[in-house]
Amino acid sequence: MLTEANNILAEGKSTFEGTADQIKILVAMSDIAIRNNDFTKAINILAKVPPTSLLHIHAQVAKADIYLKFRHDKQAFAQCYLDLVASDKSASNYILLGEAYMKIQAPESAIEAFENALRMNNNDSRLAEKIGKALVSTHDYRKAQEYYENALRNMPDNKAIRFDLAKLYTKLRQFDLASRVLTKALSNTDMEETNEGDFKTLTGDVETLLLLVETQRGSDEKKEMKKTLLRARDIQNLVLEKSRSQGSEMKTMQKKLAADICFDIAEIESDDDKTIQYYGEALQSYAVHEPSMLALAKMHLNRHNLDACLEQCNTLFRVGAGLEEATMMMGDLKFMKVSERADRS
Repeated sequence: MLTEANNILAEGKSTFEGTADQIKILVAMSDIAIRNNDFTKAINILAKVPPTSLLHIHAQVAKADIYLKFRHDKQAFAQCYLDLVASDKSASNYILLGEAYMKIQAPESAIEAFENALRMNNNDSRLAEKIGKALVSTHDYRKAQEYYENALRNMPDNKAIRFDLAKLYTKLRQFDLASRVLTKALSNTDMEETNEGDFKTLTGDVETLLLLVETQRGSDEKKEMKKTLLRARDIQNLVLEKSRSQGSEMKTMQKKLAADICFDIAEIESDDDKTIQYYGEALQSYAVHEPSMLALAKMHLNRHNLDACLEQCNTLFRVGAGLEEATMMMGDLKFMKVSERADRS
């Protein structure tokens, strides 16, 4: 089949020689060469695509992928993108070069490429995010912090930069600064506006709130943590409503996150009845949430609600979760039931 396709393309190459369609045929022939594991032939074919062609970028990227995936040659991989920039010093090509350097873990070179792109388009907030992430990957946290702070001053409404700066502050255990940055991002949003938010906005708000929880945990602010988690739970419930149009994998992921949030609320709740309520809410969102099932079983055991504990342990056995701890609880259950019968007699 591939041989037949090659013959057809070879005939087409001859027919369309000197036209734009010839380049498309060259690219298709390179794809066939890759499927035949003839990587040298594929590279040679792609090298024939001139810089003037609209498919030149596609050809360079395809050639670079061959060098990296099949020849493990990082230098040749990067050179494809350097050649691309040499043929056209555009911001988009510098971004491709920067992303290529990040792919082969050369963040210093990536930063230089991204900065070149930023000089051509200083309003591109995505570039500021890329440069910040590249600086963090070099572990030059001081410089990364200065960069993010400066970028945020220039783009105060950019939530992505604000979030990345807060993550960096949290990593550096500067919890007060992280909390301040995140609180400001959330201060302009009330629940009425939130109700109207789209799926992406809502999931972003939840992510921001959960990072705020981490900063509050670092500062041991349990009261504030609970308030933030409750707000995250309310927004996540909206996410669940809007996730109906999403794929099954995304829906499952959002249900699990809703359960995680309820579990975290339960873990800092001081009232036992409310704690049980939040564990139950977690399981309503995601029926096989193992941490909630185990915690609920332990609470029933500690409160001597033996039948409820037994029911939860049986559920754990049925879904194959937390088997070791469930088995230990079953042992405790049997001992307690024997003791109760002995006390009654």
